[in-house]
Amino acid sequence: MFEDSDKIYKAVVSLTVEKDLRKTGKITYEKVIEKLSNEYYCYLTDCHEHPEYLNNILEKFFGNIHNTVMKSIKKDLEQFREHEPITKFLEEIDQ
Repeated sequence: MFEDSDKIYKAVVSLTVEKDLRKTGKITYEKVIEKLSNEYYCYLTDCHEHPEYLNNILEKFFGNIHNTVMKSIKKDLEQFREHEPITKFLEEIDQ
């Protein structure tokens, strides 16, 4: 059961991050995906376990978009805050 729950939380985070990145535009979304791959050898789905990767890329390469995307992600995931994996993600994404 724990493994299934972890997959669900991973999917919720991944889909939320993807949705909020796509709001910024297709080019930004594609560049973030490219940077995740080139810089950290990972995919968007890995951001659940490594939120610092996403945070670093957005902050380093996209400046002001960083704050907009992070606020949107946090707002969208707030409803899941009672679940420890989501809480952990939300705490780590700020570091």
